[in-house]
Amino acid sequence: MLWLNFFASNSEIALSAKILWHRLTCRLAHPTGIVDSLTHLISILMISLFPLAPRYRLDDECVWLKGIDPSRHYWIYVNGDREEVAIVPGLIVENLDRFKQTVREFRALEPGQSIEIHRAAQSFNIHCIAANCYGLETDVSGALVWHLFDRETIESLLMTAHPDWQCAPKDVELGRELLLQSWQQAFAA
Repeated sequence: MLWLNFFASNSEIALSAKILWHRLTCRLAHPTGIVDSLTHLISILMISLFPLAPRYRLDDECVWLKGIDPSRHYWIYVNGDREEVAIVPGLIVENLDRFKQTVREFRALEPGQSIEIHRAAQSFNIHCIAANCYGLETDVSGALVWHLFDRETIESLLMTAHPDWQCAPKDVELGRELLLQSWQQAFAA
C-alpha cells in the first residue's frame, strides 16, 4: 500500500490507484473490472507523468554547456563530464517570422508531442516528455541519446537563432573546431 502514497499529490491518480488496489485484493473482483481500472490508471499516469530524471537547467550547479558556436551548435558536456562532449545542432532561421513561429510551436508542445527542426545538412527533434521536461535527440558515441532540459533552458537555446544574437568571443573557437572535424571526416572518407 506504500506505493499509493506516491500518488497522493494527484487526487485522480490516488483514487484510481485505490480502486485498482481494492479490486486486486477483493477475491470477488471480476477480471474485466481489474483490467479497466489498470487501463484507466495507466492512461492517467501517461498524461500526468512527472519525470524525476535529471535535466539540464540554466541554474544548474554542474556546468553542462561548453558553449554555442557561431553556427548555433550547442556544445554540451554529457552528464557534466568534460571528457564527453555532444554537439547538438541548434535552430537556424532565415527570418524573424520563422523564428517567432518556431518558438510558438515549441511553446504549444504538449506531453508526447515533438517538433522537428530542420537545418541545411541535418535536423533534430525536440520532444515534450512532460510538463517542463523536454528531450533533444543526439548521437553520443554511436548511440541515440536524449538530453533532458527544462522549458526555460530550451527557450534560451532557441533564442540563439534570433538574428541579433552573437556568440561569445570564446565560442568562436568551437566553430573552428567543428569545421576542422568536418574536414577530417571528409579526408577520412
